[in-house]
Amino acid sequence: MINRAPWLLLLLALAVPAAGESVFSYPVAENPERQRQLSTLAETMSATSRIEGRFTQTKHLQILEQPLVSRGRFSLDDEGRFSWEIHQPFPQAYHFRDGELIRSVDGEEERVAPADEPSLHGFFQFFSALLQLTEADLGVHFTRYFRHLDDEQWEMGLRPKDRRMRRVLDDMVVLGRGERIQAVTLKEPGGDRTELNFDYHREEAGTSGESP
Repeated sequence: MINRAPWLLLLLALAVPAAGESVFSYPVAENPERQRQLSTLAETMSATSRIEGRFTQTKHLQILEQPLVSRGRFSLDDEGRFSWEIHQPFPQAYHFRDGELIRSVDGEEERVAPADEPSLHGFFQFFSALLQLTEADLGVHFTRYFRHLDDEQWEMGLRPKDRRMRRVLDDMVVLGRGERIQAVTLKEPGGDRTELNFDYHREEAGTSGESP
């Protein structure tokens, strides 16, 4: 009788990513199949009229023993209106559309100029593209990496192309399931990192639904 166990172990080893291997071992540009997979996912995610849900942001700083945690709600519609409302620890809200950013604190609103807080403007521009997986925007600014972890779960890595951006961001890892992004981890050159976890409802164009 043929011993099939070694062959089964080999097939499993080939099918499952090696332990400790990162998404940055899977560049999109060098693999037509990864390009197809990412394009198919992006096409599905871009067919969205509204995204609305909750977020938890955890920032790990080298100078602090405990992370900084904030929670709130966000929404993004097909006209590019992006709202980011922080409920804890201190209430404040941001509303972004067509390059204009409005900050609201204690009922008072102020316009935030790009020259004054460029990183804040960059955050909203980037996440508008990321939540709908807009390939054109992401491909211009980042080298992309992509792999499937199983039938539903996928992982995307982003490394900035621009030298100025690399001064503040090493890389970014995006974890998703199906047509939703679950978590994003941003790593900075100095060792700090930010983790964003999302729980949201994605409304396709022509449909309606309730937010979580």
